[in-house]
Formats: sequence, C-alpha cells, structure tokens
Amino acid sequence: MSATVKPNWTRFGIAMWLMIFLSPLLYTDTTDHNWRSYLRYLIVPSLMLSTYLFNYYVLIPKLYFHNRRVAFFAVNIVMVCALVYGIHLWNAAPGWDSAAAPLSGPDGRRRYNLPLLMMFKNAFMLFASWGAATAVRMTERWRTAEVQRRMAEKARIEAELKVLRAEIHPHFLLNTLNNIYALIAFDKDKAQSAVESLGNMLRHVLYDNQRPRVGIHSEIEFINDYINLMRLRLRSNVRVTTSYELPPDCKLTVAPNVGIALVENAFKHGVSASEPSFVSIRIYMEGDDYVLCVANSNYPKPASNRSGHGVGLSYIRRRLDLEYGGGYRWTYGPVHDNKEYQSKITLYDIELYRHRR
Repeated sequence: MSATVKPNWTRFGIAMWLMIFLSPLLYTDTTDHNWRSYLRYLIVPSLMLSTYLFNYYVLIPKLYFHNRRVAFFAVNIVMVCALVYGIHLWNAAPGWDSAAAPLSGPDGRRRYNLPLLMMFKNAFMLFASWGAATAVRMTERWRTAEVQRRMAEKARIEAELKVLRAEIHPHFLLNTLNNIYALIAFDKDKAQSAVESLGNMLRHVLYDNQRPRVGIHSEIEFINDYINLMRLRLRSNVRVTTSYELPPDCKLTVAPNVGIALVENAFKHGVSASEPSFVSIRIYMEGDDYVLCVANSNYPKPASNRSGHGVGLSYIRRRLDLEYGGGYRWTYGPVHDNKEYQSKITLYDIELYRHRR
C-alpha cells in the first residue's frame, strides 16, 4: 500500500515565483530599455529558485528525512554563504554601475555600507527559500502520511467488516445441514425445497455479500430463505409471521445481511422447546428511514444454559457502526411486561447515506 502527494507546483506556487522574478521590473527603468540592470537583479531570484529546488528534491529527502540533520544544516549554511559571497563578487565586478560603493553623508562620513546590507538581504532571501522548501516538503510528507493512515484504516475496517459479515454463516449452516440430512429419510420433497433455499442463501453469501450495498428485495429473499430453513426444526406451537411493507418498485439498498443477526437471535432465544412461542419480523419505512423490527417470545435462559452460539449484541453493534457510522438507531430489550423481546434497527435516510459513502 502506498500513497504519495504530488509536488507542490500549484498555481499559487507558480504565481509566487513569477512575482519574485518580475518584481525587479517595478523599480527598473525600462524607458531606456535598461535590460542590463534587470538581468543584474535577476541573479538573486534565480539563485533563490535554485536553492528551493535543490533543497526540495535533494537535500531534504536525502538528508533531512534520513535524520542527517547536522549535515543538512551544514550544507545549506555553506551553500548560502558561498552564494551570497558569489553575488557580492558579481556585483563588485567592473562594469556593474557603482552600486557596490558605500554611501556617504554630506560631511563625507560613511553612513552605512551598501554591499554589507545587500549581502544580508541576499542571505535572508536565500534562507527564506531554504525554509520555504522545507515547509512545503514537510507539509507534503505529513499529507502523505495522513493519506496512508486513512488508507490503512479503511483497509482495516474493510477486513474487519468482511470477517463480521462471514461470522454469521456457520451459525445456521451446521444446523441446516443436519436438518436436511434427517429430512431426506421421510420427506424428500421438503428436503429438496430446503436444499434450494440453502443454495439461494449461499449464492447470496458468495455474491451479494461481497458488495457494499444490495437491493432491499434481495435482502428480504435472504431472510425468507433463512426462515424457511429454520421452519424445518420448529414445532407446531411456534408461530412465525413476516410483514414487508415496501412498494414493489422500491429501489432501497442496504448493507448485505445487516438484519439477519436479529432474525437469528429471535429463533435462537425466542423459541421454547415446550411453551407456545412466536417470532415476528417486520420491515417498513418511516418517512425516508428504513426500519427492521424483530420480536419474539421472551424466555430468558439461566446463565448456566447460555451456550454462547447466538450472535452477540457486541457483534451487531460493531457491524452497524462499520456499515453506517452514526446513521442508525438500535433499540432492544423486553417489552409487554417482559413477555416479549423486541429489537428494532432504524437506518436514517438510507438513500442519502448511500450517496455519501
């Protein structure tokens, strides 16, 4: 995995360097086409750009980023000092006007040394170019590290999500295969129908489950196939009802198998071996929000009889967090004097949320 940020040759950076190169024209006399004077002043911006590029492409990646800071600062200081002295010798060469001469006051005393001031100014400008290159490179390195961090976090979340999506499959596969095996001996037609339902579920797992979103009708078919398989092991005193209050042309999409965990828990914990029981599954819309409500008879098991093979609450919460972030509400717990257990997931404005991802 790698991610890099492109060099910072933005429009702003190009415009800045153009201003630096063209700024001497603001105080150069062009009425007499005195381009010789302009070329004289152009030497400093050219060296500034050279300092910037040399630091940006060579010194910073080769020395600074490899923790050779002493060498980095030493090379830059020596380079700037050499360039400043070279500019001084260039300006002091014969034929370059008299700008290198010290200025004196009316009394003939020297007021300040122009060459010395020019050397300080040139040194400051070259150090500024060095600093600008360092700042730009450090910013780009930070941005690259941030992009890589986000990519790694995204890959980690996707890997965790794949694991969470796959965790529910063994919970019903083993029981279903055992039920089909037992069914073959006395009702081959039901066994054949069960195999068909199991094949549909596996097809959904192999293909739809790999996509970030699936159509709601595909999700409902998956739930129905699961219910049909669970009916194989239910007694006659268990009532299962489903209600899907959605228009036939509904284009709604949801995360694959996002609600199957609630359905699985309803059958796991809401069906008694001896008492009348029920499981109710309802899918509907509240405005723009998708709602899945699963209710079942409440027969709390003692702590000693909790096998732990059901889908835990932490799994469901983590799955919803990864799929929808803060775009959901999940409520669960006993209702109706503790006789019924209800779990309800509301996905807020799911179509809008889908476009944001």
